[in-house]
Parts: sequence; C-alpha cells; structure tokens
Amino acid sequence: MNFINGCSNSGGAIICENTTLEIINCNFTNNSAYNGGAIYFNSDINNVTVLGCFKDNNAERAGGAIYVKGKSINNNFSSQFYNNNARKASGGAIFFSSLAENNSFESIFENNYAL
Repeated sequence: MNFINGCSNSGGAIICENTTLEIINCNFTNNSAYNGGAIYFNSDINNVTVLGCFKDNNAERAGGAIYVKGKSINNNFSSQFYNNNARKASGGAIFFSSLAENNSFESIFENNYAL
C-alpha cells in the first residue's frame, strides 16, 4: 500500500491511538504534519510492527517520518528512512517523546534531518 502526499495536523498518513498495529510493505512518500510526517502514535505502543519505506516526509515540529507520543516498548521499526525532515525539533526519522525500550531497528537511515 502506498501513502503519498497526505497532510494532517498529526500523522500525515496515519494517526493511531490505543491499538496494536502491523504496517508491512507500505510506502510513505511526501506526507506532512505538525508532528509525525507520516505516522503519529498518540498513545503508548507495545508489540507494533512497522516494516516499510519512508521517503521525503516532513514534520513542522518533530518526527519527520514517525512520532511516538507515549511509551514505546517491544516494537519493530525495521524500515528504510530516506530524506525525512523535522523542521523545529528532534527526530528527523523517528521521535520518541517518552520511554523507548526493547525496540528493534534493523533499518536504513539516510539523509534524515532535524533542524
């Protein structure tokens, strides 16, 4: 599945709250939001799988591709992250605002920026 040119206040393509989610073989390209250019997790996440490609996503504030508002425990973020951008804070590719523990990152990160 492809998510292209999405725009929202939080999560340009997807916003999730209180869910266990599997995103497999999805492409997120040129999405934008205030936080979480492509995906915004609005709560704690546990055992979530994100296996995809994130390219040219932008957050006005934090988390160019992914923003996690709550705790992040035992998740798999094994994806490719290319040219994602957080303009005013942290996390060119991924931003965790709380505890991040036992997460897997068998990923490629290239040219992601937080300004």
